[in-house]
Amino acid sequence: MDDDRSDSDSGPAKAFLIMPIVLPLADLIGATGQTAVLAYIFGDGFSNLAYPTNPILLISLGLTVVSYPKWIRWTAKLWLWVLLVTVAFLGIVVAIHLRHSNGLTLPSIVSGLPRAFPPRT
Repeated sequence: MDDDRSDSDSGPAKAFLIMPIVLPLADLIGATGQTAVLAYIFGDGFSNLAYPTNPILLISLGLTVVSYPKWIRWTAKLWLWVLLVTVAFLGIVVAIHLRHSNGLTLPSIVSGLPRAFPPRT
């Protein structure tokens, strides 16, 4: 059987186990299911860079002269920036949901923004 997936592709299996728990919790706090799935996807991708049991990471580090502790120290600043960008994107998603649930539509939101180039008179 020719299967192109690696053993580290356990994202769908983890999602199958975690989503029945996460989605009701998202409903409790007023977040949409899409927001919960997006947060899971960000977290799954982010954590794959750090798990010491990730075979792709260990093989890659084994082919170089970089040890796992050195990899953690070297990528810590990058992870901080990725975490900040992830929180910003999730904040944007939640803000869009809040505006949409309050009856605002995209044209009404855009019309309320200041224009970069005012019309000529």
